[in-house]
Amino acid sequence: LEHSELGRLVLQSRYGLLDYPSQLLGKSGVLAAYAAHGCVALDTRPSGPDTDGLVAGRDYLALDSLRRGPPQPDAAGLAAMAAALAAWYAGHRLPQQAQELLALARV
Repeated sequence: LEHSELGRLVLQSRYGLLDYPSQLLGKSGVLAAYAAHGCVALDTRPSGPDTDGLVAGRDYLALDSLRRGPPQPDAAGLAAMAAALAAWYAGHRLPQQAQELLALARV
């Protein structure tokens, strides 16, 4: 798909599917795209250690925890999860990272 067409498709989506180890999710460009477009991310890999401040059940859905665990999130819970992922991503966008690196370089 063309970049603009893919962007429109993701904007129309409520969920995004991933297959990444949880400890690498913070480095995923696919997760970043879902976060930027307001999707709830569903990771099909078994949950494990979270990194970069991401937490399964708060910032994204982990398929194995849905199978075994607590009640499924309702619509409000899913909206809160998408908002939490977007908030996490806001601190990881390129302009934010560039400012932080520049501040470190000046020390």
